[in-house]
Amino acid sequence: MSYRKRLTALILIDSAIVLSAIYLSYLILHPEMSVLQMGTLLVSAIALLGSYHVYAFVYKLYNKVWEYASVSELIAIVKAVSLTIVTTAIIQLIFFQDIYVRALAISAMILVLFIGGSRFSWRMVRNQLIKKQQCNKKKTLIIGVGAAGTMLTRHLLNKADGELLPVAFIDDDCNKQKLQIHGINVVGDTTYIPAAVTLYEIETIIIAIPSLKKAEVKRIYEECSKTAAKVQI
Repeated sequence: MSYRKRLTALILIDSAIVLSAIYLSYLILHPEMSVLQMGTLLVSAIALLGSYHVYAFVYKLYNKVWEYASVSELIAIVKAVSLTIVTTAIIQLIFFQDIYVRALAISAMILVLFIGGSRFSWRMVRNQLIKKQQCNKKKTLIIGVGAAGTMLTRHLLNKADGELLPVAFIDDDCNKQKLQIHGINVVGDTTYIPAAVTLYEIETIIIAIPSLKKAEVKRIYEECSKTAAKVQI
């Protein structure tokens, strides 16, 4: 999808969510709205819609690659929605000398839920497509649960056309044993490498500890050589 089509689609989706949010909030609080309340709803909807798109561009919600969305993207949505609600509250105060707190609070919850959901659903769909392709990948054992190991694992898991699939971690730090990173278990220390290769049908071993000394690298290689798996650094 081209950038222009993607931008248009996101703006239309967000506009529908914003207008639905303010309408639903008023409908929940006032099932039978009066003419005065309809006027308040109209002004609030225009203020909410306009200010949201301003803050969406400020926080680049239309420029992010949502297939790789994480906590930072969710925080950007929360910031944009929060400022949108504050701006709408100020406009309500100017026009009506009052702030409709309950309606804005409900709108804020709906906006975060549905805008966040619409974005993260892109990632969920992508993850499902990747999982379907993982059956043909080579099962891989990652040695090292430090920054390099976790970064490498995330890269391999998100790479749809890659050949390697991380299925287990090995690390000598006893505090990391039995933990889980990116959904993958730390199954043991380096003495457990041969057993892990057999148990998980490992085809490739990657040593992801850049700070290793030569003696340590040699020791790990000796453990790896007890298996038929291909070793990479």
